[in-house]
Amino acid sequence: MRQKGFEKLAACYVAVVLALSAGITKADTGSYTPKETFYSEKILTSALADIAQMSEAELRSFIHYLAEYQDERDTTGKHACRAAQTSYEIEFGNKRAIDKLIFARSMLTELPPDIDLKDSTQMMDAAVQHAKVISAIEESARTRFRNLKDLRNK
Repeated sequence: MRQKGFEKLAACYVAVVLALSAGITKADTGSYTPKETFYSEKILTSALADIAQMSEAELRSFIHYLAEYQDERDTTGKHACRAAQTSYEIEFGNKRAIDKLIFARSMLTELPPDIDLKDSTQMMDAAVQHAKVISAIEESARTRFRNLKDLRNK
């Protein structure tokens, strides 16, 4: 019984923090919505450029976040993903495109989808669109990691 009360309190806390963060981000970016940010080609292009400039320490923290994000299907996985995201944001986050993209992705998991769940075409399009963004980010991180490794080996 006490655990359920704690879970509700924690969920409310997360909702408040996300709402406040969304308000701050909205003021910083104008007409911000998580979906528009996450699926923006302009922001994605800038985010990939941000990844290409990461130091090795930042890249390792970012890769840790990406790895935890892949396993966020259950409560434990979601907690680990949020912890990795928070750790990355505290150490390296600022107002770059990659930071906006990460924040938008975290908001998308908190908001109900605006697609018709009975429409398989919309569901497939949404999944493909999401995979495209994540795949581009992962490939950029992979390329940057290889480049840093090559520089170290010279």
